[in-house]
Amino acid sequence: MTKDGKTQSYARFKNNEIILNLLRKKVYSATELAAEMKLSNAALSQIICELSSKKLIKSISSGEQNARGRHRKYLALNGDYGMIVAVGFSDNEIHIAFSDFAGKIVYEERISERLNYDFTIVYKTILLINKIYGKKFKDIPLLSVNLSVPGKVNNEAMTIAKSVQFNKLIGDNEGKLIEVFGHYFDVPVRIFNDMNLSLLAEQEALGEQRRNFILLHIDAGVGGAFYLNEKIYEGDHGFAGELGMMPVLFDGEKTVLDSAASFTSVAERLSEKEGRAFTINELKVLYFTSQNVRNEFLRSAAVAGDAVGAVAEIFDIGCVIVNGAVSAFDGEYKDTLTEAARRHDKSLNVVFSELKDSCVLGAVIAAVKKEILRAISD
Repeated sequence: MTKDGKTQSYARFKNNEIILNLLRKKVYSATELAAEMKLSNAALSQIICELSSKKLIKSISSGEQNARGRHRKYLALNGDYGMIVAVGFSDNEIHIAFSDFAGKIVYEERISERLNYDFTIVYKTILLINKIYGKKFKDIPLLSVNLSVPGKVNNEAMTIAKSVQFNKLIGDNEGKLIEVFGHYFDVPVRIFNDMNLSLLAEQEALGEQRRNFILLHIDAGVGGAFYLNEKIYEGDHGFAGELGMMPVLFDGEKTVLDSAASFTSVAERLSEKEGRAFTINELKVLYFTSQNVRNEFLRSAAVAGDAVGAVAEIFDIGCVIVNGAVSAFDGEYKDTLTEAARRHDKSLNVVFSELKDSCVLGAVIAAVKKEILRAISD
């Protein structure tokens, strides 16, 4: 192929990618798409024909009518092109979601109360995925299985470098999880850091409103991620954002933020004080009914706020988004965390997200982007 041919081929590839990602977010008429892409009608028509022939997009009618009284036609991703599985191993549960190619979650199930994972529970998850797919979606091609996991993930190797929750399973074999899933699924299996996926979902929900922000996730554990200069910042090895490992002072002792502010740590401290076990789901209710539980969470909120406020000050970031189970707490918790964070910068904007299941939503978004690239590369 000549240099000009390669240039044209690459330009066509990028146009296809951009168009499919635009349609991932909303439907467009051909006229709107041509204007957005700054393409001639003839050039866009050629692209539409190519993508339609691959069954990646479809034409849908709206209730609106044009000047001739005809229903307006819009272009959309073809959800039936294939099925995507997203599995979230975060926040004390396993969340299995089935999404179509357009990124719409069409079915989900959960396995609750799981703080640590061994082969038994992973195998149970695999069996459940196969059962659901065979029962509900067997006529739609399975495109990929995408895993959202806590801990340090090597993005290039698709391995877990470090994860307390998966210690029993992976041992010294960082690629063990993907090996297990890969044995049962003849499609790409991918592993992503859960907090980076959560941030991806939050960023898409915000649109283009924020150029920089920090994500602080407080639930069964504490995690975080950075969105800097309109990109997820992962560091040299993909490990950036582990706010749960940030050193803090709590009760006069040096510890890490996860051991001070997570639901797991709160449950452990309350169990020691009251002589009985507390589940994480129980704490979500007791926060509103037990003063002792509320007080313990408020103490942890002050530490979390101070920690993330310090990080925001160092990086000169003006916004912190907090998500996880604490988003359901009342104003007292939110005010305590916000006030502690603003001791470092009074103008810091602390937002408690209302987005649910952000890790799995992020996994779906990441997977659709990957599948778009695979589809137009064939």
